[in-house]
Amino acid sequence: MRRVLAVAVALLVVSCSAAADAAAAPRSLALRVPAGTTAAPGWRTPPLRAAGGFSLVGGEWRGGGRVELRARRASGRWTRWVRVVAGEPVWSGRAVAVELRGARPLRGLRVHAVAVGRAPAAAAARAVAAAGAGGGAGAGGGAGASGAPSIVPRSAWDPHDSCRPRAQARYGRVDFALVHHTESLSSYPPSQSAAIVLGICLFHRDGNGWNDIGYDLLVDRYGTVFEGRAGGVGQPVIGAQAGGWNAVSTGIAMIGSWSLTTPPPAALRALERVLAWKLSLAGVPAQGGVTERSTGGDPADNRHPRGSLVRYQRIAGHRDADSTDCPGAALYVELPQIRRAVAALMARARDLLTLSPVGAPIEPAPWSLTGRLALADGSRPAGAPVRVEQRGADGAWHQVAATRTGADGIWSATPTLLVNGALRAVATLPDGRTLVAPSVDAQVRAGVRLRVIPRRLRRGGTLQLAGATSPPKARVRVQIARRAAADSWRSVRTLALATDARGRFAASVTLRGAGLYRVRATTRADALNATGASRAVRVRVVGR
Repeated sequence: MRRVLAVAVALLVVSCSAAADAAAAPRSLALRVPAGTTAAPGWRTPPLRAAGGFSLVGGEWRGGGRVELRARRASGRWTRWVRVVAGEPVWSGRAVAVELRGARPLRGLRVHAVAVGRAPAAAAARAVAAAGAGGGAGAGGGAGASGAPSIVPRSAWDPHDSCRPRAQARYGRVDFALVHHTESLSSYPPSQSAAIVLGICLFHRDGNGWNDIGYDLLVDRYGTVFEGRAGGVGQPVIGAQAGGWNAVSTGIAMIGSWSLTTPPPAALRALERVLAWKLSLAGVPAQGGVTERSTGGDPADNRHPRGSLVRYQRIAGHRDADSTDCPGAALYVELPQIRRAVAALMARARDLLTLSPVGAPIEPAPWSLTGRLALADGSRPAGAPVRVEQRGADGAWHQVAATRTGADGIWSATPTLLVNGALRAVATLPDGRTLVAPSVDAQVRAGVRLRVIPRRLRRGGTLQLAGATSPPKARVRVQIARRAAADSWRSVRTLALATDARGRFAASVTLRGAGLYRVRATTRADALNATGASRAVRVRVVGR
C-alpha cells in the first residue's frame, strides 16, 4: 500500500492590501514542486509561494523518509526547521513561503496549502469571545450543570461553513482516548486559535482528502476547547485521528508543539476536564487499560497489523497507536499525572447503558449497533442480557435483536431494520434490575430493486424495466439519464409508475439516441421510510 504522509503548517494569510485581505475567503491551493526536486539525496525545494499568501501548507509523498519544513515570515526571516509528521500540523505565524528538505530521495511529493483569510478569522474570533462571555457552549474553563465543559462550536470557528464535511458523521464507540498535538514553529495569541482550527479542518478535508477535520476536540494553549469533527461533541463520532483505531477511540488535539515544553497549566486543566467528560459519557474510567483489536490500514501509519491485539491505557498518546512522535515528548510524560487528575475530576459513577447513534439514513439491511454496560460499583459485567428494541407506529417497543455483553461490558448487535423508528437498548443487570439506554433515532431507506433488460440494445430499441419496493410503496420514479461527459449526466426521461399491492412495478421505454444511459428507481420519503433508491444500472445504446 502506498504510504501517504500529510503535514500541515497553519499560517495567517498575507495579502497585498488590508482591503483585499479583509475580503479574502478561505481557499485551498496546490503549490507546484519543480520536477526532479526530490530525486537526489539531500534534496531541498526552492521557496514555494502562492499569490496572496497562504495559511496552511503540507506535503504528501510515497514511501518513507524524514522530511523537514520551514516557513518564511512576511518580514523575510525564516523560521527554524522542524520535522514534519503525518497528521501533525505546524503553526508558524504569518508566512509567505515554505521550503521542504530531506536526506533521502523522495517520490511523488505534492504540496497543498490553505489560505484562511482574515475576514473569516476575525468573525470566528468575535464569535468565540461572545460565546465565552455568554457562558453557554463557549470558550473558557467552566462546566455546565450537565458536567460538560464549555466548548466552542463549529459555527464559531467556521462562521461561513467553509469547511463543510464531505459526508455525514459515522459513529462507533469510545473505549479509550488518544491525546495529540498539532506541532508549532511559534506561539499564537488567543485571537488566532479559531483560525488555526479552521485551517487544520480545511487542510484535513482538502489536502488529505478526509471527510472533515480529523480530531474530535481541540484545546488551545489558553484552555479554550473547540468542537472538532461534526456529529455531536457528546457522541462517539468516528474521526480520522489514528489509523486503525478511529472506531473505538476519541482523539483530542492540543494546539501547539509540546515536544520540548509542557503545555501551560490552563491548557492541561482544560484537557483534563474534557477528558473526564468524554470518558464519563462512555462509561470508561480514566485509569487502567483496555485491549483492542487493530483494524489495520496503512502500515506506514498504524504500526499494529490488522487483527493484532494491543493493550492501551485508557488515556494514551497518539504514538502508542501509530508511527509518530505525537503528542510530543514533553506532553507524553505528563500523561500519568493527567490520568490521575482526570480520575479525580470524573463525576460520581452511576449505572450506565450506552447505545451509539445510527446517524444518516441507512439501508434496509443488518446494521451494526454497539454500546457498553457500566455499573456504579465500577464493574462492567460480561454475559448480561441486552435486547435492542424499536418503537413502532403503534407507539410500543418491539424487540429487534438480543445479545449479551462481552469483555469490558461491551455489547454488539446487528438487527435488520426495515422502517423508521427510535431504537433503545435494555439490559438485565445481575441483580435482576433492568437498565434502559437513552433512545436514538433510526431513519431507514426504503428498499428498491430494479432489473433492466437488455443492457445493450440498438438505437430505437425497447428497454424492459421491472422491480419492487420493500416495504411496498404506492409509487416509484424511474429516472433515465444519458452521459454527456466523463462525469456529467443529463436527464432524458422520468417515469412515474404505480405499483401493485406487493410493491412491484414494470414498464418499457424506447431509447432513440446512441450513448451510455443510467437508470435508477427511487421512492419518496414517508412516515415509514426515508427516500429509497435502487442501484444505478447502465445501458449501452448503439447505432444501427
